[in-house]
Formats: sequence, C-alpha cells, structure tokens
Amino acid sequence: MGKKQQIDGSKIKKEIKRNSELSAGDAILKKALNFFFFFFKLGFMAYGGPAMLGFIKKEVVYKRNLITEDDYNDGIALVSVIPGATNSQMVAYIGYKLKKGRGAFIAFSAFIIPAFIEMLIFTVLYKTSGNIGLFLQVFKALEAVITAILLNTTIMFGSKIIKEWRLDTLAIITLAMLIFKFNILLILLIAVVLTFLLFLIGKKFWPFTGARKPGEEENNLNEKYQNDKKVKPCAYSNNEAKKENKFNNDYVKNTQLELGDSYVLKKFRVIGSNKTKTIFKIKISIKNFFKTYWAFFAALALVMIALSLSYFLKKNLFLAGLSLTKASVIGFGGAIPMLTVIQYDMVSVLKILSQKQIIDGLVLGQITPGPILITSTFIGYFIFGFTGAILCTITAFYPSFAVFSLVAPKYAAVKNNKYVKLAIRGLMGMFVGMILFFLYSVGREAIKGYVSGIFALLSFVAIRFKVKEIYIIAAAAIISVILYYLNIKII
Repeated sequence: MGKKQQIDGSKIKKEIKRNSELSAGDAILKKALNFFFFFFKLGFMAYGGPAMLGFIKKEVVYKRNLITEDDYNDGIALVSVIPGATNSQMVAYIGYKLKKGRGAFIAFSAFIIPAFIEMLIFTVLYKTSGNIGLFLQVFKALEAVITAILLNTTIMFGSKIIKEWRLDTLAIITLAMLIFKFNILLILLIAVVLTFLLFLIGKKFWPFTGARKPGEEENNLNEKYQNDKKVKPCAYSNNEAKKENKFNNDYVKNTQLELGDSYVLKKFRVIGSNKTKTIFKIKISIKNFFKTYWAFFAALALVMIALSLSYFLKKNLFLAGLSLTKASVIGFGGAIPMLTVIQYDMVSVLKILSQKQIIDGLVLGQITPGPILITSTFIGYFIFGFTGAILCTITAFYPSFAVFSLVAPKYAAVKNNKYVKLAIRGLMGMFVGMILFFLYSVGREAIKGYVSGIFALLSFVAIRFKVKEIYIIAAAAIISVILYYLNIKII
C-alpha cells in the first residue's frame, strides 16, 4: 500500500510539473500573440503615407509607453539612412527595441499583412471588373490625384535633398540616363562614383572633418596594447590568481612577438589554457552571432525561397521578383524611390506590365492602409495570381528588412561613418532624378484632358493646404461617381 501511495505521489508531482510547464508555455504564447496582434492592428489603421510616422509614434510612445521618445527618434534616424519603406522599417525598429531580432521580424510581418489582404481584395475586384464604366471613371479620377501626390512628394523630397549644384548635377544625369534606358544598377554605380568625384572638387566642400593626424592611429593602438598588458586583480584565490596572471602575461608576450597587435586580438583572447574552455567559448560566440542576426537569416531564407519558387513557376514572375529585390535593396529614401525603380524595370525594361497598370497599382496602394509598396501585391497577382501576389510581396519587403537586420545591432558604429554618409547623400541626389522621371511617366498617362487636369490641380492645392490624402482620395472618388451619372467622362 505504501509503495502504491509513493507511485501515486510521484505521478502527482509529474502532473503538477507538466501543468506548470504548460501554463508557462501558454503565457509565452499569449504574449507572442498579443505582440503580433498589436502590430497587425497598427497596420490596419496606418493610413496617410509619411503621416503614418506620427500616428505610430502616438500609439507606441505616448499611448502605450513601449519605447521612449529618444528611442523613437533614433529609429527615425536609422530608417532614414537605410533602404526600404520608411514606415514598415520603423515598425521593425520598434519590434527590435522590444524583442530584438524575433520582435523585429514579427512586428514587420504583422504590419504588412493587413495591407496585403486589402490590396489582394481590391486587385481581384479590379481585374474582374476593370472594364466597367463606373469603376474605370473612379480610377481615372484617382490617377489624377496620385499625380498630384507624386508632385508634392517630389517637391518635398527634392527641396530637402537638392541644396547645392553637385546634387543638382546628379539628379539631371540620372534623369538623362533613365530617358535613354540605362540599366538601373549601372545608374547606381555611376551615381556613387560621381558623388565622390564631385565632392573632391574644392577642399572646403569635402565633408570629412576631424581626420586623424599621421601616426595618431598607431599611437592609439600602442596605448591600447599597454593597457591590455596590465593584468587586472582577480576575484579568486591567490594560487589561481598567480596562474591566471602568468598565463595572461605569457599570452600578451607571445601575441606581441607573433603579430605585434594586441588590439586586433583583443576580441579573440582566451581566458584559461584549457582547450575545452576555448572550444566552449567559440561555440558560445557562434551561438550569440546567430542569435544576434537571426532576423537577417530568416529574411534571407524567405527571399531565396520566394525567388526559387518564382523561377520554377514562371519566367516573368522570377524577373519581377529580381526587380523587386533590387529595388528593395537600393531603395534609399522611402517607398517612392523604390517604386521608381520598379516602374522603370516593369514598363521600360522588362515590359511585364503597362504604364496604366502600374499607375492603377499605385492608386490601390494609396487607398489601402500600410506602405504604398504594397503595390507589389498587385504586380504579383497580375503575373501569377494569388501565389504570385505572395511571392512578389516577399521579394519587395524582406530584402530591405534583411538590410535593417544587419545594420540595427551595429547602428551606433554605422550611423556616423563618413563614407556611408557621403554615399547616401549622393544616392539621395540620384533618387530625385528618378522621382522626376517617375512623375513624368505617371503624369503623361494620367492627365489626358481638362477634367483630369482639374482633378490633379485641385488635389495638389488641397495637399499644400495640409488636407489629409485619404480625404482627398475619398472626395475624388465621390465626385467622379457624380460626374459619371451626369455623363461627364474623365478622359
């Protein structure tokens, strides 16, 4: 009987332990779901293009106190100097501050899913009823509004960037190369090279101030070596301390004899002479490396899978995926510069879509929440249906997220790098030229008559008077419906 009671008691203990583990797992799952759905809801409410940043700040900083205002401002600075859609990258930064790499991945994905769902619904409706008169009338009005929005974006973007003749030159050269249909990667390379050459003209314009004096860097390294040579007091027994000190002194001496640079080897110093400890520390370092850059490897794997599937499904889908990936990686300055790359490739180079289809995708991108880059869903659906929509969305968003995941852990070291600053400055000049070309291409297709011209003009005036874009779009849609029933066509 006693044995039976003992067995029963053991079972009870195991059951209690299992239940506590389950409850802990449930709590973790609940927190993860709450984290996901917060950013999912944020994606559903995020209308207004650049104005989204103010809305996100209100929700995250003031309303919920998830991060501080200083952290948020650091995030704005970071997403301003890396490629990708600014709003979605900002959400990734918030996720990173809260839960590191996995938090960034979950927040980023949750934020773009609502826009993907709505864009998919609108695209299906558009494709099945694109030739109906009323639907076409509304789209013509919205195309004119999009032209006004792009004009305002060009003025705002250009006025902040173009402040000297060097960047003016870069913008004009970029515009000329786009007109003559240069390869976009060649344009990028030429822009970076020209940036450094143009800024070499006149030392007073050279932005690299505070350069080191000759020999200063070597002196600093020598000083670091002398500091490294000093052995700090140990917190354990005298015998252990003597052994440790002897090992450290021998190690520094051998390091000096072999390489003469303890500063370089500082990161790889082994504490203790035991090989097992050395191997263990290496394993820990590798583990920490993958933990730090987990989000980068996850995004990279996702993009590679999407491109591989696209390659086997349809040639145009694969070409579109490559174009979207390229735009995502080199698209500094937000979604509009990225869309200029996409439009140039899809219409002028690959000839996968027409100019009108790209404009209509932009229209749908404006009337759905989240980033306007969700136009990639529209492109993918036109090429290969639902599967194409998913694959193109992945290749449009996750390459730039991979760049973010690489930079975020080392942001402090990268943000003040003078060469990075100068290269990005030149790229901003290049993107002004690209936006001008994009504006010309869209405007030529959208403005075809006095009615559409009036829509564009009134929309531009309303934007300059700080009327929210979503209200302008809604008003244009309503007016276009009224005009349709009055038999006034927007040509």
